[in-house]
Amino acid sequence: MNVLVAKTIAELERDPKTVRWKGGPEALSDEVVRAEFTTVFVKGVFFLEKLSYIVETKLAAGELAGGRLFVGYQSFANLVARRDRYEAIDGTDNRMWAYGHDDPRGWPYPHITPVRYTEDDPLVRTWFIVYDHPATSYTLAAIGHKSSGAGGRKFIRFKGFWSTQAVIARQLGRYLERVVNPQYLAEPGSRG
Repeated sequence: MNVLVAKTIAELERDPKTVRWKGGPEALSDEVVRAEFTTVFVKGVFFLEKLSYIVETKLAAGELAGGRLFVGYQSFANLVARRDRYEAIDGTDNRMWAYGHDDPRGWPYPHITPVRYTEDDPLVRTWFIVYDHPATSYTLAAIGHKSSGAGGRKFIRFKGFWSTQAVIARQLGRYLERVVNPQYLAEPGSRG
């Protein structure tokens, strides 16, 4: 997945239609995301959280149905922290998978299939939400890299993109469904 995300970033860097976001976080609204660009590069957890929230809100409100949703916030604990939204999303008419490296024991979402990958899988460094539907597509994908800050403080720096291009959502969704899911859903007791 990380290779596919990195390859997509490289392709988007050459695409003249890709926007390099210059506004601050306060300028990022649902209307801006929907109207001003089809693809933008993102850095920082704020943008990951904000753009994830926009898609999650649309799903929870029932505005997106009949598609495929793939969510990977590095751990299932990060998804459970969004419980109110994901309880509503769980009741929508979408095929859904959530990815994490920790134990999904007590998984609260009966219609979202947990896909537990190993802690040495490169997915452990990836943050993504992909919604693939013929009419509406959203992709947020970013790869985290460890960095050091002032005083030797360690943190994760993300580099990724947000896109409404259906081809990108379809490509990443197919990879997750055809490569990652079979690899990790083959474990005893997993749901497929």
